[in-house]
Amino acid sequence: MQTAATVKINYFFRRFRAFLGKGWVVHKREIVVSNVDERSPSPIFIIGTHRSGTSLLRRIIDSHPAIACPPESFFMSHYFSLISDDEASIGFDNLSISHDSVRQVLASQSSYFHEAYRKAKGKSRWADKTPQYFEYLNEIDQLFAPDVVFVNIIRNPLDVAYSIWSRKWDVVRKDGDYLDNVCKYVARAGLKQLAFFDQTSSRYVKLRYEDLVENTRVELERVIEVIGEPWCDEIMNFSRIPHDFGTEDPIVRGTKRIQGSTGNWRAWKQSQLNCAVKNLKDLMIATGYAIPE
Repeated sequence: MQTAATVKINYFFRRFRAFLGKGWVVHKREIVVSNVDERSPSPIFIIGTHRSGTSLLRRIIDSHPAIACPPESFFMSHYFSLISDDEASIGFDNLSISHDSVRQVLASQSSYFHEAYRKAKGKSRWADKTPQYFEYLNEIDQLFAPDVVFVNIIRNPLDVAYSIWSRKWDVVRKDGDYLDNVCKYVARAGLKQLAFFDQTSSRYVKLRYEDLVENTRVELERVIEVIGEPWCDEIMNFSRIPHDFGTEDPIVRGTKRIQGSTGNWRAWKQSQLNCAVKNLKDLMIATGYAIPE
């Protein structure tokens, strides 16, 4: 069992290691937007709460010779919002534009820059990894079904909450009880993903972060099969392939191999753990993670 001191030492060591490796992984070239009328088949969306392993998985999938997965895009949320906006729907109807026509245009426009990106990378398909898009799962499904493929990565909610809380990320308000706000955010994000994937008819594969760490090859073969691409060893050597960087944790940028980070929540005081369990209990039960006594 890790002590609070061990958790802190490991944290700073990983950051130092990431700093040393940073020069090898900072790759960014300007993308020239060209004619991208020919859309790629089956867009891929990596879905997961912040600190669930999405950045690591993004670099792995981006290593496949057929798939280009850029850092967080963010801008697609505006298109997703438009497809479900009631007033916008009335406006389209007033212009005698059918919902299906709107859907096709928004799908084409929202993916325009991803198409340019994958074309510039010389790849046939694109993927997206933006954790905030868990808010728009139904809209993504509407725009890109039936071809869309989802890869849903989950991690022990306690570790997810601890990781966000310890870094003081601003994914939630910092006023009031920050830990309580973080845990409520993790619970809401996780339960919303569960609800969607329980009812969607689109292709998706669920992946546990802990299983990815322990049985990397087996789990990735399963993911690649559902995505619909042939296996290639490049994805096991993801650190040797150039990747563009975004707003992900610098530790991920310097990661040269898959090394698990689990159980850090044990550094919490008992009162903090009680707060986390109170908020995350339902999600932990639903996802099969043990609740600490």
